[in-house]
Amino acid sequence: VCVAVWTNGISKGNPMKTRKAEQLAGLVHYIAGRHPDEFGLVTDRDGFIPVGDLLKVLQEEGWHGVRRVQLETLSYHLGRSLIEFKDHLVRAVDRSRIENGDGKVDLPRQLYVPVRRRAYEAVLQQGLPPQAHTGKVVLFTTQELARRVGKRRDANPLIVTVAVSHAIRHGHHFR
Repeated sequence: VCVAVWTNGISKGNPMKTRKAEQLAGLVHYIAGRHPDEFGLVTDRDGFIPVGDLLKVLQEEGWHGVRRVQLETLSYHLGRSLIEFKDHLVRAVDRSRIENGDGKVDLPRQLYVPVRRRAYEAVLQQGLPPQAHTGKVVLFTTQELARRVGKRRDANPLIVTVAVSHAIRHGHHFR
């Protein structure tokens, strides 16, 4: 009698499916444990990102159909800890290669932020809202990355341009 645990084509013991699990694990580690910024993700001070955002990035990268349960069982299938969960957040176990972002950077003249079309009027009246898990407003250096991130929440997001020097003159700080 052969018993296997099914998780979207990832199963312990099957070499072909183990290879698929290794590929997914490599990408998840790269996204969550090395370069979340490359995908428009910002970690909180403890290294967590929203699970839903990670799943959307995986879908953008061609991993359609991956669900939270597959991520939760991935470490089991590989026999090593890869990621850990806290409510709706996830982080890589090994975060030693993530840059902390505390260093000085040369700011561009403009930064960009995606806004859901339904939220645009509120943004005009109240300003840009912070991300729930970080408590900070996240801006992007390119319109393309802002649009990619915005499409995770709205099929056709508006891209707001922030004039950095003007914002600094009015007391805003950037990291």
